[in-house]
Amino acid sequence: MQGMHVDPLFRFLYPPNWSVEESGDVEARMVEVESPDKMAYLSIRVQGDRSTDDMLNEALQAMTAEYDGLRSDPVEAAIDGRAARGYDLEFVSFDFPVGGMIRTIDTPEGTMLVMGQWLNFDEGDAPVSHADVIAAIMTSIELSFEDDE
Repeated sequence: MQGMHVDPLFRFLYPPNWSVEESGDVEARMVEVESPDKMAYLSIRVQGDRSTDDMLNEALQAMTAEYDGLRSDPVEAAIDGRAARGYDLEFVSFDFPVGGMIRTIDTPEGTMLVMGQWLNFDEGDAPVSHADVIAAIMTSIELSFEDDE
């Protein structure tokens, strides 16, 4: 069995043992899912008064300021079939290799910013890695509006 988070703008699936927290209001809201071991998380933020460029640049600048040696590779991706821009990230935190991603898309309610991070190392006997779970959550995102194009 799996969990499902439903927002008026989007929904996604997540592992049932991951925690979910919502914050904000109608103008700017965020939902975060986090692994039980605190080694991976994904956040989705929707803000009506910000452009995709502003939110993408601000997120990358914050990560660059926080982590020395951060490597960021620009990517063109998709969220539920809609073009998304962003970055794949690699950095070191507390001597552990960390993977991450930033994605943005335009929506009728404003910009959606999706950020994820996970420890990037062999997890032994685990059948899937944290990166696999984040990728599965990203793949499960469904947007709840009609494409105007």
